[in-house]
Amino acid sequence: MDPERVTSLSLLDRARHHDEPSWQRLVALYGPLVEHWCRRGGARPEDAADLAQEVFLAVSQGLERFEHRGPGSFRGWVRGITRHSPTTIIYIAHITAVEQTCAVARRRKGKTLTPRRASSILHRFGKHLDGRYIVVEVTPSLLDDAMRLGNAHALRAYDAVQLAAPSEVLFVD
Repeated sequence: MDPERVTSLSLLDRARHHDEPSWQRLVALYGPLVEHWCRRGGARPEDAADLAQEVFLAVSQGLERFEHRGPGSFRGWVRGITRHSPTTIIYIAHITAVEQTCAVARRRKGKTLTPRRASSILHRFGKHLDGRYIVVEVTPSLLDDAMRLGNAHALRAYDAVQLAAPSEVLFVD
């Protein structure tokens, strides 16, 4: 693989440890490529920069969990995040991991899933959680918003929390 296309492991490590110059370097290296991928994915040219910011938000949230698997793996990982960003950006509350784990465990206990299949589902979900979604921590303000939504629209608690999750990221003071 062309050395220009391989991301430096030391750069990734520094960015992973919140080194601002390293993060800026990653954005400078990948920004034009991410915007290109967004446009190829159907985004309007005037929306590509905004979508790229969303991609980099997801990258920053998942960078600590990124596993290097050889040349091109970081680029492929960023491409996977970008592929799912242009048309739909999905924000989910972190409690989703608990909900999915419990749902799979109930099915395994009820013998509608084998232990092997249950393990496979949870493994795949964990990988998707790292790259396909923007995971929002459950905070007191998110819970306040969820209670207002639940009260106004008679929602189940889990649904109210999920609906409130994007506002935690999109409408920060």
